[in-house]
Amino acid sequence: MPVLAVGGEKSFGPLQAVIMRHVATDVREAVVQGSGHWLMEERPAYTVSLIRDFLDSLEVGGTATGSFGEKRLTPAEYEFPPQGNPGTGSSGVGGIATVVLKGDPDQAGVYTIMLRVPAHTRIAAHSHRDDRVATVISGTWRIGYGDRFDEAKLKALPPGSFYTEPSGRTHFAETVDEPVVVQITGFGPSSTEYVDHAQDPRRPLKSE
Repeated sequence: MPVLAVGGEKSFGPLQAVIMRHVATDVREAVVQGSGHWLMEERPAYTVSLIRDFLDSLEVGGTATGSFGEKRLTPAEYEFPPQGNPGTGSSGVGGIATVVLKGDPDQAGVYTIMLRVPAHTRIAAHSHRDDRVATVISGTWRIGYGDRFDEAKLKALPPGSFYTEPSGRTHFAETVDEPVVVQITGFGPSSTEYVDHAQDPRRPLKSE
């Protein structure tokens, strides 16, 4: 059974999906930015849109609603959410907006995701368990390989650039004065592991 695990940024966040994966194998993850525990009271329109999108994506009679696997999108048709929604396959940084173009990074099989990373975002060293390839769609993406963030190892990749994220290979990245859009394809299920767990933005917030 497909399960939508929705956490509030200031409550369970991505931990909601971690919990649900103990009891379900098809878990889709979403985080409602700017919300605590009361999602429908604090962010009603966005929460409803998450639920509607989830229900619309479910299969009816063995065929995904409104789709036979054919999809053609122009850049103007990419529907990024109004708030960041880092999910499986992303670094988990709160401001990143994610669109799943094909497949499901939580499930076995090919998937493609598109990430819009805000300007002045720095992503610490991390890795993914699946082998991935990526293309820079817009902006200049600065990426390097290694177990810690090192400015000297960053390479500036303008639009049209290609790069790889080999399985288990640690890498880090940043944006400077403009947002960046990257498109990533991998073979799920994916994951994200930080070298330094203290730098993992998905960690639950500690109550004081």
